[in-house]
Amino acid sequence: MNADYLASWNKDDFNPRYEKIINKVNKKKNLKTIKVGTPNMILEWLK
Repeated sequence: MNADYLASWNKDDFNPRYEKIINKVNKKKNLKTIKVGTPNMILEWLK
């Protein structure tokens, strides 16, 4: 998969700790890092 962001309306899903865990696994598997947040947060990042 070639995703840059993981979006969820459930705020428990984008705890900064989870983003670190996801990206730690991605790094071990030679995958790129991603940003995790609500759809509204991601829209702000894209501006």
